[in-house]
Amino acid sequence: MMVGGVIIGFVRHATHTLVHVQDPTYGDTCSLQIQEQRRDDGSTVAINIGDMLWWQGLDAMWTPGWCKVASGRGCGTEWDIHLPRLGYSH
Repeated sequence: MMVGGVIIGFVRHATHTLVHVQDPTYGDTCSLQIQEQRRDDGSTVAINIGDMLWWQGLDAMWTPGWCKVASGRGCGTEWDIHLPRLGYSH
């Protein structure tokens, strides 16, 4: 069972965003529904193709693509940002 990968596509709807991710190692794909809203402060975020997303329970952890290119984990708190996960599909 897949639990994360690189965002390869998404469709925004009024109440949620359908995100399509691909495992960079094995090439498997999966889709899930999220809200583009941080759990910690409720602010809106904007995911992009190339960002990383993994999930566990009712959370999806999002890391923006610009953070991956920062030296090491030198992108402050902007990695594994908790977003509400509404559902998923294999």
